[in-house]
Amino acid sequence: MFRSFFRLFILASVLLAGCASVPESTLEQRTARALGLQENQFQISNIQREGMETRYNVKAKGGKTYSCYVTAVYSVAGKTVSDALCSSTSGGKANIQCNALLKAAGKC
Repeated sequence: MFRSFFRLFILASVLLAGCASVPESTLEQRTARALGLQENQFQISNIQREGMETRYNVKAKGGKTYSCYVTAVYSVAGKTVSDALCSSTSGGKANIQCNALLKAAGKC
């Protein structure tokens, strides 16, 4: 009895992991934090949800553009959404927010 329940639980967890859709409000929050902007300073477009990953484009005021993504999974603890990871697509030097780790790596 316990084994069959455990197998069913594992199967349900695996199936749900592929269906972790992220609402646009969460994308806005994660993107604002990643780019150091307010939520009203950019627009999100071209949202593509593929399993656990959500990819999208961002256009900030001033014309800078970014390609971003987040991942989301369901687990026993509930839904977990990663921070947004964004790369500049505007050309020229990428807008890198320096932190201690990037400084130690000589990236800024």
